Amino acid sequence: MSFCTEIPDGFVYIEDLVPNIKIDLKYYTNDNFVGNKIRGYNAQVAISTKETALALKEIQKDLKHFNYGLKIFDCYRPQRAVDHFVKWAKNNNRKMKSSHYPNVKKINLFTH
Repeated sequence: MSFCTEIPDGFVYIEDLVPNIKIDLKYYTNDNFVGNKIRGYNAQVAISTKETALALKEIQKDLKHFNYGLKIFDCYRPQRAVDHFVKWAKNNNRKMKSSHYPNVKKINLFTH
């Protein structure tokens, strides 16, 4: 699964090692606390360390017995995504407040 040209050494695409895992990266969509696709999420793929993916593979195998499986919402996060969050934290965009952080003031989401 070669969706990006480079991933860090020691990291893998989880789907390459874990059969039938579901991936639902909200940061690849507009349905997240920012309200826009986050920079650095270039495909609906999950990247993690090889050790993590192998552990998830064992869990997935155990869950199959119960007719359950894993679903990944987030994993390796590139620095440009973190930079996007920091920029968002400093602006007045609150369009997703009601659905993603209704009871928290935006100023309290991050400590400086």
